[in-house]
Amino acid sequence: MPPRTEELRALAEQVEADTLSALLPQAGLALIVVTGLAAVLSWLVAGRVLRPIRATSTTARRLSAENLTDRVPVTTPANELSALAGTINGMLDRVQRGVAAPSSTCSASWMGCCCWRAARPGSARGNPDLAAIVAAALDAAEARAATADIAVRTELRSAPVSGEPVLLERMIGNLVDNALRRPPHQNQI
Repeated sequence: MPPRTEELRALAEQVEADTLSALLPQAGLALIVVTGLAAVLSWLVAGRVLRPIRATSTTARRLSAENLTDRVPVTTPANELSALAGTINGMLDRVQRGVAAPSSTCSASWMGCCCWRAARPGSARGNPDLAAIVAAALDAAEARAATADIAVRTELRSAPVSGEPVLLERMIGNLVDNALRRPPHQNQI
């Protein structure tokens, strides 16, 4: 009987080895297929989840480059993305109201140049002169104003402010661009 037990044990080991050698390529193929399907499914789900963010980003980029009349689409399920879209739309409403209804208390111009923060002595950023920044922005836009038949009138006085000069230049440049697109008073800014 002992020789028969050894034959059975050898047969069992042979069956196990044959099974593993047949199963290994199939398991490898299954792993590759499942990994590929998981990658495709993840890509599709991520695209669907990120679509509202892309729409918000594209709209915001377009609004900053073109106009303030469009709004970011608000998604139907009330979630963080719809709250973000609502916040951006509210901000655009406030900005549009500010551009459409300039302050009447400003004597220098419609641009709101009188609404700056007074310069503080010893400011780390220096005290850039807002009048000089406005004059430079208007000089840079002079050709566009002439082409659009828009008269530019200035009454600038030295106005030292506390702020980052690059950001102030960008802000004033944007205001001048907006004024050239929609002059508030009979083609005059």
